[in-house]
Amino acid sequence: MTWLRKTDAERVQNLSDDWLVSVDDGLWVPTEKVDGTSVTYVLEDGRLRVYSRNWELSTSDPETTPLRLARHHGLPGWMREHGVDALQGEMYGEGVNGNRLKVKGQRLALFAAWQRDGFRAADRFAGLYDDGPAGGLEVAPRIDDLPFPRTVRDALAQADGRPSLITPAARAEGIVWHHVGERPFPELDYRLVFKAVSNTYLLKHGL
Repeated sequence: MTWLRKTDAERVQNLSDDWLVSVDDGLWVPTEKVDGTSVTYVLEDGRLRVYSRNWELSTSDPETTPLRLARHHGLPGWMREHGVDALQGEMYGEGVNGNRLKVKGQRLALFAAWQRDGFRAADRFAGLYDDGPAGGLEVAPRIDDLPFPRTVRDALAQADGRPSLITPAARAEGIVWHHVGERPFPELDYRLVFKAVSNTYLLKHGL
């Protein structure tokens, strides 16, 4: 799948204060980093293909968690209706990665949408939040009124100890910053996203 980037984001610890200042252009949107397992759905020739971070998953068993969630949310139909070729999100809940957010059942929070153009794909993250969250689908919770960090230390402090917007009694894993412009950044491996993971969270869960 050469036109689509796998689910990954640069850690803010690998960036610099000068870089953060240089890209502070008002086009960054923060969302909660949902603690779960990432999944990618690709609609190709009318067929839904499913990927983990590194592998394509079998679709022979319709009762696997990714396929049940896709069916529950009607993802293929939604993707066709909205002209989206790929969706990426975080599966979380019971039986998924320890269910650290303590939610009932299993859920899917989307954090990326892609529209294919030949051998490239356009990031349609902003479209997920138009007309309500993803037209009824769950998205990674957007964090309102959070200033863009000017230093790496600021970015980590914002993430540390933050209550989850999904389960306020639990702590969020961190913050993901999405750029809604069109110019990818070399420092982010030509992506438009970076993450700040809570150091306290990492220590608590031995990650």
